[in-house]
Amino acid sequence: LGITPSPTPAPTETPDPAQAYLDGLVAYEAGNYLLAEKYFRAALAIAPGQANWHNSLGLTLAQLGRKDEAVAEYQTAIDLDPALAEAHYNLAALYHALKEWAKAEAAYQTALKASPNLAQAYIGLGNLYQDQGKFAEALGPYEQAVALAPASLTAQLNLAVAYANAGELAKAIAALE
Repeated sequence: LGITPSPTPAPTETPDPAQAYLDGLVAYEAGNYLLAEKYFRAALAIAPGQANWHNSLGLTLAQLGRKDEAVAEYQTAIDLDPALAEAHYNLAALYHALKEWAKAEAAYQTALKASPNLAQAYIGLGNLYQDQGKFAEALGPYEQAVALAPASLTAQLNLAVAYANAGELAKAIAALE
């Protein structure tokens, strides 16, 4: 009698972390944040040193309402790449939403040090000042945002509102023209 060998198990394929990350981006853009989280975590399990991937996971967790986990992912991204302006910006925006004003301001400023042409961070900083009733302080960041992104309707509108709130109505009207 011959002995039949047992079948050899199929080799387990290690998923491609870059493909998992890209799949996560597709899921995120489609609004499927739970699936995006799954893909980002799979990618990071294989390649944990990717700062931008931690940043993407942070955005996903923030969308899922898991703010503390999002902060931790942004911080990991920043620890891995202190010059990653987007992670500083996203951390600032989250702190801003949580009304942690000082932390938000520091993170916006750090984002701008990392990327001085990041108009979005100037808008965020201006919004932070507006939300605190610091209308005159909001003008500088908004003016910088308009200078960097003159086609940005958000920057122009926010600048006009800040001028109006600061009592400079003629400048508010001019900013809208």
